[in-house]
Amino acid sequence: MDTLGDIRDDTRAGFRTIYGKDPHGLWSAPGVMRLIGDHTEYADGHTLCCALDVRTVVALGVREDRTIRVASVDQDEIAEISLDDLDSEALEGWPQYPLGTAWAMGQFGADLQAMPGVDLYIDSDVPVGLRMGSSVALTVAVALALRDAWQVDADLGQLARICNLSESLAAGEDVGLGPILASLAGTADQGVLVDGRSKDFENVALGLEAHDHTVVLVHTHAEPRALPPLAERLQALEHIADALDVPSLREAQVADMTTLTGKKGLDAGELALATHAVRENARVLEVVRTLREEGPEAIGHIFAASHQSLADAFGSHTLDVDLAVSIALDHGASAARLLGHRTSGSVVALVPQDALSRISQALDTGFSEHGLATPDVVVVNPSDHATRH
Repeated sequence: MDTLGDIRDDTRAGFRTIYGKDPHGLWSAPGVMRLIGDHTEYADGHTLCCALDVRTVVALGVREDRTIRVASVDQDEIAEISLDDLDSEALEGWPQYPLGTAWAMGQFGADLQAMPGVDLYIDSDVPVGLRMGSSVALTVAVALALRDAWQVDADLGQLARICNLSESLAAGEDVGLGPILASLAGTADQGVLVDGRSKDFENVALGLEAHDHTVVLVHTHAEPRALPPLAERLQALEHIADALDVPSLREAQVADMTTLTGKKGLDAGELALATHAVRENARVLEVVRTLREEGPEAIGHIFAASHQSLADAFGSHTLDVDLAVSIALDHGASAARLLGHRTSGSVVALVPQDALSRISQALDTGFSEHGLATPDVVVVNPSDHATRH
């Protein structure tokens, strides 16, 4: 079934219904997932993300005035603002992402005083709240549409920074480039390895098709927990880097972290976060090497170490999360780990095709036996990057 074709048709039809005309074009961007590399990018480390086969589609029509209007299949109201009044402090609610992207293009050199207004209509099959990058897909699709409509000269790196500014504006802190670059540059059966220091990126073969694997997201409905603000986390990493006498934790080795254990004057929480960042960066690179040399069946121990490391750094996982990981592994998953931390109750697993139904049934049974809500199980595959249709 051509679900993307269906969404494109629905988006085109929705634009006509709202605005009474045909759009000038359609653009789409995939949802994304961070396979491994949580809390590494802001420590100058690496992260491995992939684009997913769920997408957000944006229809755009150029106007003759200076007004931007944004409508969505999921919203009852049309957001409207003049380009002359576009300001980061005036943006709030769901329009913050598309309108913030227009504002961010101006911050990166687009002459908004010379640009015409646009009408935008948005449709999507990226699930919201499941850690599948719904906001990334929206921001990237809008950025591509505006770049083409306004004829802005921006390569993928520039577009990523534009989207990062818009995403960070909505989130209240820098969200990193990894997932955004995956949405912009990902390809089928490949991940995108991003260097948090240089911002360089490269595509990495995952080998899922050759090894008959797929990606499974298990959303457990666990209540999210707040992370310490990014400023506090950055300060913690800086303190530990100073203790090691290195410019940043990018220069620290895994063995270096053991030398700090029990050292007076160091905060245990800061050391735990820094230890995770250093070890997780090494794990990302180990996953990439192992996928290239052996395939997804061989990375289970690396994912397990990442899962435990997040608990060591931020506190124990919820019963829901640990149960999902345990059941997935016990019933055939090659690898499983928490997807993100505290803000997520979701688990990512790499699963052989012939184990899918077995794992799904075991999750239903296991969660029921513990009196927990049945988790949502979503099967996705690494997919192609954002594009114009």
